[in-house]
Amino acid sequence: SFNNGNVADVGRKKEADQEMKEENERQIIKNEIYSCQELSQDFLNNKLFYKCHFVDCSVSDNVKLNATTDFKECTFLNDALHFDDVDKTSFDDCIFEKVSLKGNFIHVSFAGSKFSNLSFIRDSTFVACLFDHTNAIEYFDNNLIKLSNIELVKNQTIILKY
Repeated sequence: SFNNGNVADVGRKKEADQEMKEENERQIIKNEIYSCQELSQDFLNNKLFYKCHFVDCSVSDNVKLNATTDFKECTFLNDALHFDDVDKTSFDDCIFEKVSLKGNFIHVSFAGSKFSNLSFIRDSTFVACLFDHTNAIEYFDNNLIKLSNIELVKNQTIILKY
């Protein structure tokens, strides 16, 4: 006899295997330089960009990022990063210089990142994002963008409010 408990366990195991498979299929891209490129959904999905440089790049229309895309120690220079939605993506220890940002950023981590000459396109929102050890307070102004569940503190640490 096959009781319901087992069915649930099998379902959970299948989900875990699927997540594992997706994680394994994620491509890790290191030390690449992208110049004057349009960054599409397909190009960005299922990738970890490590120590990559994006120079004079822009994002295609209607791009949505999720937890399958991450950037670690990347440099964004003179880019138009205009996304639709960015959900659970991390941009940890990245450098953003002369970058225009747009989108609804939800649970996005910018921990350890450095910002200079940052601008925002109207109606961008940042909800429950992490800005630990950044200079975000200089750029992320509630008058310019919508911040919620985020408290910018002068000593460069940001506390999330729940």
